[in-house]
Amino acid sequence: MVRWLVRNRVWILTLFSALVLSIQVVDLRHQVESSKRDNQKLTQQLRVLVSADIQRTLLSFEYIANDTVHRFINRKSTLNWSHRARIENAFPIESLAAEQHITRYYSDTTLVKEKQTQLNDGQAMWRVAYNNEQKSILLIMATIVSAKGAKQLIEVGFDLRDFPEFIPKQLDAGVALVDAQQNVFLRDGSEFIEITVADAQSENQDKSGASYLITHREIIGYPYAQFGGERREKFQIVTVPIKGIGAELVVLLDTTEQFNNIYEDILETVFAVFGLIMVYLLLCCLARYFSKTQKIMNTDPLTGLNNRRHLTRSASKMQQKLASGAYSSYGILLIDLDHFKQINDRYGHDVGDKVLMRVSNILKDNVRKQDVCYRLGGEEFAITAPITSSSQVIGLAERLREQIEHDQPLREWVEGGVTASIGVVEHTVDKHINQSLKCADEQLYVAKNSGRNRVEYVGIELARGI
Repeated sequence: MVRWLVRNRVWILTLFSALVLSIQVVDLRHQVESSKRDNQKLTQQLRVLVSADIQRTLLSFEYIANDTVHRFINRKSTLNWSHRARIENAFPIESLAAEQHITRYYSDTTLVKEKQTQLNDGQAMWRVAYNNEQKSILLIMATIVSAKGAKQLIEVGFDLRDFPEFIPKQLDAGVALVDAQQNVFLRDGSEFIEITVADAQSENQDKSGASYLITHREIIGYPYAQFGGERREKFQIVTVPIKGIGAELVVLLDTTEQFNNIYEDILETVFAVFGLIMVYLLLCCLARYFSKTQKIMNTDPLTGLNNRRHLTRSASKMQQKLASGAYSSYGILLIDLDHFKQINDRYGHDVGDKVLMRVSNILKDNVRKQDVCYRLGGEEFAITAPITSSSQVIGLAERLREQIEHDQPLREWVEGGVTASIGVVEHTVDKHINQSLKCADEQLYVAKNSGRNRVEYVGIELARGI
C-alpha cells in the first residue's frame, strides 16, 4: 500500500489538494458573501432607522430653538431645556457681519443669495461647528426674526454631547459626524475627537495621539475599516446623510467577530496548503528512501550489477511475460570464473576485485538491451536473456566466454588471463526459477568437469538456435 502511494504520489496529492482547496475556497467565499449580505441588509435598516430618528430630533431642536429665540427677543427666561440650547450669535440682517457670516458658514459663495432668500422666507438653516478646546460639536440653527421693526440673524446652538447618539444602544456601535468640509469627528464618551480617514496605502498615523486614524482595507473581497495604532477592532462604516445640514452621521458597526471568522478560514486554507506541501515533501522523501533502499538491496555493491535477490524478485515478471506470450522462453546463463580462488591467493584481493569489476563491464557491454546481468556472489554471474525466433543465446554465451578469455586488461593483471565456464538452460513458463537455476548450475559443473573455459547447455530450443 505504501509503495503504491509513493508511486502515485503526484496524482493522489493533486486530486486531494484540489478537493481540499475547493472545499476551503467555497467555504471561504460563502463566509465572505454571507457577511457582506448581512452587512448590506443591516446598513439599509440602520439608515432608515437613524435617518428617521435624526429628522425627529431636528424637528425637536427647531422647536426648542424657535422658543429660545422668542424668549431671547422678548427677554424672557427660557424653559428647562435652556442649558441644552443657547444663543450663539446675533447680527442685524443688513449688516456686513451677517452677510460675511452667511457666506462663511452656510454656502460656498455661489449660493449666498439663495441662502439669504431661504432665511428671508423664514426657513431655518443648519450647520455644524467644532469646538477644539472643549472637544464638542455644536449643531447650530440660524433663523431671521423681526425684533422692534428690525430683522436679526440669530443662531441657536445645541451641544451634541448632551444628546443621545441617534443609534440603538444594543448595537454597541461607534458614532462620528462628518461636516460639510468633510472633517470627521468621532464621539468618544463625552467628547468629540477629530480623526483622519485614509486608505491602507496612505496610512500615516498622527504620532502625537491628538487624532485617531481610520483606514479602509479589504481582504479577499471583504471590506472593513480599523483604527490605527494598537487598536485592533474591525468595523463597517455606515453613512447616513443629514438632510438640510450638509453633514453625515457615520456609524461604526463592530464587525470584529465577522472578520476573525473570515481570517480563521483564510488561515485554515493556508495551513491546508502548507499541510499538502508537507505531505508531498514527505512522499518525495519516502520515494527517494524506497528507491535508494531498493537499489541497495538489489544491487551488488562491488560491480553495480543486480544481485541474487533481484533475480528472485524478477522471476514473477519473467513468468508474466512468458504467460502473456511476449517471449516463448528465457535463456538463463550461469557464468563462473575459473580458478578465481588462486587469483585471490596469488595476486591478492585487490586484483581479485578488479577482475570481478572488469568481467561485469564485459558482460554489460556485450548483452542486448532486453538482457539482464547479475552477480550471484563470489565469482559467479548470471544473465537472463529472452529467447525469440532470432535469438542467439548460445552465441551470446560463446561471445562472452571469448571476450573474457582474450580481454587485454585481464591479461595484464593476471598472468595467462582469466577464463570462464558457462552453463545455459532454457526457462519456460511451466518451470520455477529455482528449477532452472539448478539445471543451469548442473550444466556449469559439466563445463567445469570438462576442462573449464567452455559453454554447456541443455534445451531443445537452445540447440535449435545455435
